[in-house]
Amino acid sequence: MKNYFEIHNSTLLKLISLNSLSIFLRIGIGVVVSKFLAVFVGPSGMALVGNLRNFLTTIEGFSVFGFQNGVVKLIADNKLEINKKKQIVSTVCLITFIAIFIVSILILVFIDIISKFIFNSSLDYNFMFKILVLCLPFYSFSILFLSVLNGLELYKKVITINIIGSIIGLFISVFLIANYNLNGALLSIIITPSILFFITFYYINKEIELLNYIRFKNYNKEIAKSLFAFSSMALYSAILAPVISIIIRNYIIETNSIDHAGFWDAITRISSYYMLFVSAILSLYFLPKLTVSNSALDTNKVYLEYYKTILPIFIIGVIFVFFTKDLIISILFTNEFNPVSELFFWQLVGDVFKVFSWVLALQFLAKKQVKNYFITETISFIILITSSIICINMFDLKGVVIAHAITYFVYAIMMLFFAKKELFSI
Repeated sequence: MKNYFEIHNSTLLKLISLNSLSIFLRIGIGVVVSKFLAVFVGPSGMALVGNLRNFLTTIEGFSVFGFQNGVVKLIADNKLEINKKKQIVSTVCLITFIAIFIVSILILVFIDIISKFIFNSSLDYNFMFKILVLCLPFYSFSILFLSVLNGLELYKKVITINIIGSIIGLFISVFLIANYNLNGALLSIIITPSILFFITFYYINKEIELLNYIRFKNYNKEIAKSLFAFSSMALYSAILAPVISIIIRNYIIETNSIDHAGFWDAITRISSYYMLFVSAILSLYFLPKLTVSNSALDTNKVYLEYYKTILPIFIIGVIFVFFTKDLIISILFTNEFNPVSELFFWQLVGDVFKVFSWVLALQFLAKKQVKNYFITETISFIILITSSIICINMFDLKGVVIAHAITYFVYAIMMLFFAKKELFSI
């Protein structure tokens, strides 16, 4: 009983409680949007929505260069130095302006090729990418402004912004999907993130005089170098992971059907909802703890805390998900999505291995172990795409979730190898 109260009063549990409102709201909104997608666009439409969503993640990576974590760290380290903050904000904004311009030009030049790759269709979706080019500056700067607020440790404002943005995004998505079906769903993915810009601009302008911060004279080469060094790992995964998802989804469409691709998108969507809890706690609690751990023994204590609290709760949660899978499908989707039930077991197995590995992989980010990060990520990407093709050919759609389980089983073994010194410290 004593241990229970110690855990109950821990910083970790308090943090979980603080962030839980935002997470539950995001999940609730996700449930509503998923239902509208299921009703108005069906499995085939959901597959195309998934491809566009993955493409936007890649574009986000290019347009902000994966600077988010670097901005948080630099602002946090210099939050009392006004001139330094001006240099950081100016440097990151000027680089982002250039990145957005280059990305926009590339999208417009290769618009036909991109449209064919994303939508795998003879239909003309070029207008979507033209709208994306218009929305990209708002989307990119909203991400950076949130990072600045995070660095200033204004966590309540960050959560408030996310909540307001999520609610506004819900109404926009529901309206567009209900009235314009697939085109509305695709537009909602492009437009809703951009709305966040106006909210973040309002809140950040209350903390710093943003327009007075951004000056060419405040650009700092050393800060730029620091940001690029910090962002290399984040950028690598942010770009490659979505592209690989698009390739796999297109392969499912070619070898099975577009509906099957929609079923896979449905199971990954469900997975993303419960994985939110773990990813939020990892970034907010365990990453800072690993960053300041100066010995193998300190790191071992962080790992043990994770494996004694988060992993057991997660395993109990996925067992519950498995036994309520049919109910979940009926709530989130329609009867048309019933085949998704067959994908749960291997998806959940893979997610358990993934959650087991995440905290070990976090050490690469915490200690900037770039070489180890690139080795493990590259191997896992190669295994994922290779095993997906082989398993889809052998087991049809179920093969893609079997490949997911195989990939993260191997990934877990790799993480154990790289973290053996810290894991077995006494």
